[in-house]
Amino acid sequence: MKQLEKLLKQMENGRYQYANNIHHVKKIVIDSENEKFEITTDLNVFSRKFESGLAFLKYWKPAEDDQQIVTYTGKENGLADEMIAILKDNIKKVQANPNYVKQATTINSNVSSIINVIKVKMAFAKQIGKRGGYDD
Repeated sequence: MKQLEKLLKQMENGRYQYANNIHHVKKIVIDSENEKFEITTDLNVFSRKFESGLAFLKYWKPAEDDQQIVTYTGKENGLADEMIAILKDNIKKVQANPNYVKQATTINSNVSSIINVIKVKMAFAKQIGKRGGYDD
């Protein structure tokens, strides 16, 4: 268990990728008497028994400064592809039927709003990444 305790102590105040998220480790509590530990991050609290600790920690990888932005961008790529498909579909429908222009204009406006929200979310994630977490 010394190896586990050493790893846990090294993780405190670090940034790690786990389960497709970047976690800023805020606090680690080691309960030797009950043979369990708790990792508190900016996103969640994880409690495990010592016996499963090393296997659990294998999934925690040190995070690089720009990794949060890359992970976040990856999540938004699917939405961006969907928005492009909607816009292409609107172009085809307008070309086939000029009466569709009003509806296409409304849809395009909504797509623009979604894109603007994504831009704000990306700027926010970038600032959080520079600061190292929400609470710093």
